[in-house]
This record gives sequence, structure tokens and C-alpha cells, in this order.
Amino acid sequence: MGAAGHVLTRFNRGDGKTPATPGLSMALRLFSFGERDPGIAAAAVSIFGWRRGEIALRGALAGSVPSAVSPELVSRIQISLLDEGRELSAQLGGPYETAGIASGTEPDP
Repeated sequence: MGAAGHVLTRFNRGDGKTPATPGLSMALRLFSFGERDPGIAAAAVSIFGWRRGEIALRGALAGSVPSAVSPELVSRIQISLLDEGRELSAQLGGPYETAGIASGTEPDP
């Protein structure tokens, strides 16, 4: 499925805003290591926008790299994707903060 597919299916109830699994947070980022191909890692972030008077998931922004990347590069990619996802969401009228998401630029511990 890959990272972008995981981001999209987390909101597969059809309304674009309700997580598919109760209690599942609106994850901003997802990493996939070797899921579709053993030599490829992928990262994806949620993109939110205005739809029918509400903030909803509008898509996913993704990037792929060789799976043998260093943890430092993973962290830099994560921050860059979050920054771009935040900007694109804001342009679509669904800034992360309005969608109930914290700043999000800090990498996961």
C-alpha cells in the first residue's frame, strides 16, 4: 500500500475527516520501509483542505528514497514533508492548526 496509501485509508469512512479506526489519531506522517519494494522507503503527510464547510482530508504528499537511509536523513525528510504539507494545507484552506493538529515540525521521539 505504501505510506501515501496508509495516510489515505486512515480516513476511509468516506467523509474525509473521520478516522477509519476508532481512537486513531489524524496522523500527519507515515513512513513505510520496504513495503512495496525492499529497496525503497516512503514517507507521506496528510493534506487537509476546506470541503463542504468543514476541514477534511484532501490527499497525501509523499516522497520516496532508498531504504538504506540514515536516521538523520529520515528526520530531515520528515521535517521537510511536514513543512510542505502544512503549507499546502494552508493554501487549500485547511491549516494543520485548524484541523486540530499541533505544530508538528518536531520529529517523533
